[in-house]
Amino acid sequence: MIKYAYVTDAGLIRTLNEDSLCLQNTVCSNQNRKRSGVLFSRTFKAAVFDGVGGKNKGELASLFCSTFFKKNYKPSSIKNRSDVYNFAQSTHDELIKIQTQENSDMMTTFVGVSSHKKQLVFMNIGDSQAFYYTNGEMKHLSFEDSYLNELKKRREKISDEDKEKYQHVIVNCFGLPNFQNEKTHCYFEPIRKNSYIYLF
Repeated sequence: MIKYAYVTDAGLIRTLNEDSLCLQNTVCSNQNRKRSGVLFSRTFKAAVFDGVGGKNKGELASLFCSTFFKKNYKPSSIKNRSDVYNFAQSTHDELIKIQTQENSDMMTTFVGVSSHKKQLVFMNIGDSQAFYYTNGEMKHLSFEDSYLNELKKRREKISDEDKEKYQHVIVNCFGLPNFQNEKTHCYFEPIRKNSYIYLF
């Protein structure tokens, strides 16, 4: 038995809610909404897509990718990192196909989790976050694809101004022209009883 709860909200800065999410075979998007319930399933999948702010039609990008995840992501088919990378590439490719001149830069971040048998798979692209609380420990199982973190990896000197300027500049997400599927972050964890998963 899996208890779940979710909430979507536009937040304090933007007027438009660009969030979409998928839980099993249900998609929720573009509305401020709360819900909770119970799943009686050992195999499950969940994902959150957040349209990239400042770009065109992020709400459409997140809804499209959430629906694609619902229809095409099969937890039983994810055996290794290559399977995650392939699914990420498929999602990006399909999003590119629906772009038009008016929404050529619509993009979305992604964080997801799935279970099959005794294994959890966590995935993220962009700055969406995943946490797994188990055995009294909170594990951070995602990585922010920000330009600030790129600078840190290069061990470059970072000023306070740079931190402010580049912290929220996303360098990889669905819809980005130079999207790199092999940079999809994925983590494999055992399923444990009385654990909590947080996606946002």
